[in-house]
Amino acid sequence: QYDAIKNDRIHHLKGEQGHCHKLTEKQVKKIRKIYLKTKINFRILGKQFNVTGGAIQAIISGRNWKHI
Repeated sequence: QYDAIKNDRIHHLKGEQGHCHKLTEKQVKKIRKIYLKTKINFRILGKQFNVTGGAIQAIISGRNWKHI
């Protein structure tokens, strides 16, 4: 697997292209906008979008959905 990654033979799907996504790009943008204005708790914001607080934290920190 390392060889495949090194030689760019594995392509990771981003955002809505992945089959496991729960959010749309529009929702991710909205989450970031809400957080920047309110600094709301990740868990509370996550409940509004039916995802975990950890998922929100990953979005805000840029670990997930960094291409947006």
